Amino acid sequence: FSVRGGQSDIRVIREFIHVQDFEKITLSEYQADGMTNLFDATFDGITATSVFGASLFSMGATGVQEITVIISDGFNNAGSRTNVDVSRFLLELNSKPHFICAFVGVGNEIDFRQVANGMGIPDGNIVTVDKSLGGFTKALKLISSSVGSHSQQINSNQKPSNSQFFVSV
Repeated sequence: FSVRGGQSDIRVIREFIHVQDFEKITLSEYQADGMTNLFDATFDGITATSVFGASLFSMGATGVQEITVIISDGFNNAGSRTNVDVSRFLLELNSKPHFICAFVGVGNEIDFRQVANGMGIPDGNIVTVDKSLGGFTKALKLISSSVGSHSQQINSNQKPSNSQFFVSV
């Protein structure tokens, strides 16, 4: 999510695609600009993911898992929602076994853990990495392995924890 060039609309680069249909994001598509309304983007992203998941459930799908991973290298920029708004919203959703909201902070551990906790994201769903190519690569590998571990637990009829998403740090 980004509010690029002072635009008021949140820009979504890839919206609701199946993993097998993933296309790499190009450098021209992704341009960090430090203007993200983090709380608005988190609230709107989770809402959209939940609506998408509900539509799958309504069509009879089973085993649907809603996993939203927020990756941020910055903090909230002024928006209409606060961390309390996001926290209230996540309070209900975090109790649902098919829902996970995780947060990757690229930078300072203390700062990002405080931001994520303030939004209601459980400690086991928060990780921070160095602000470097190696740190970002580590984050993507960790997300991938955590999604895989979560899927394996579901497929083996184990109840995965929605408050301990990251498998190892």
